[in-house]
Amino acid sequence: MYIDYLTDSITRLIQIVNDNNNSVNETERNIAMQIIKHLDEIPNASIQQVADICYCSIATISRFVKKLNFENFSTFKYKLALDLFNSPKLNLKMPGEYQIEYTSLKTDYLELVKAQIDELEKGIQMEEIERAVELLHEAETVLIYSHGDLDLHAFQVDLVMHGKASWHVKGYSEMEKALNTLSNNTVVVAPLFSTQNGRQNVEMLHNRGIKMIIASRGNVNIYEKYADAFFKIKMSETKMDDYLIHLLFDILSMHYRKKYMD
Repeated sequence: MYIDYLTDSITRLIQIVNDNNNSVNETERNIAMQIIKHLDEIPNASIQQVADICYCSIATISRFVKKLNFENFSTFKYKLALDLFNSPKLNLKMPGEYQIEYTSLKTDYLELVKAQIDELEKGIQMEEIERAVELLHEAETVLIYSHGDLDLHAFQVDLVMHGKASWHVKGYSEMEKALNTLSNNTVVVAPLFSTQNGRQNVEMLHNRGIKMIIASRGNVNIYEKYADAFFKIKMSETKMDDYLIHLLFDILSMHYRKKYMD
């Protein structure tokens, strides 16, 4: 079969599933299907775990990724993680088999999205917005500390337009290294709902006297006492969570412009 090796890994998997030239056997098609159903699990899985998911052997998985023109399983995992990170799809984290009645799927999912936006509105208090905007205004540098999937380039562009330097780090070691080279007048912006060792890192920042703007799960408020501005966001474990974070930062940017730019 023809596989477009210039395309992303997800497209190559779809090409395997869609093959109608009899150049893909049922085992290969099944592997592609199972990987697609478990996209978000694969980047953190071992080759044995993927073999178990696909009901085949490790050797079969190795042959399969080579058919996709990847050197080995590790290379495939890295490229898949990168493609998931760059994907604009809001629903990539939605389980492949969403367990609700088909007749109510659209209504129920849209109600979930509406409920999340309503919860976001409840979790964003005007006094916290004002406090966050003041912190951003007073800072020379803004250090964004978040998980690897979150792209906040639009927020960083706004910061540049406001005359601020900004850095986006995605782990404790990166953050510590950046703090050691940045101005003392630095504010950390931290969406901490899925960051590993979040509490430990926040305590470290607090002990160093760093001011923090923190967004966290609505039902996890352990960070609130460390925050100089705090926002609660209800999570659904889908890509919609990242979209809600972007909405929050859009609101902060608009309030900053209104107060200091317009």
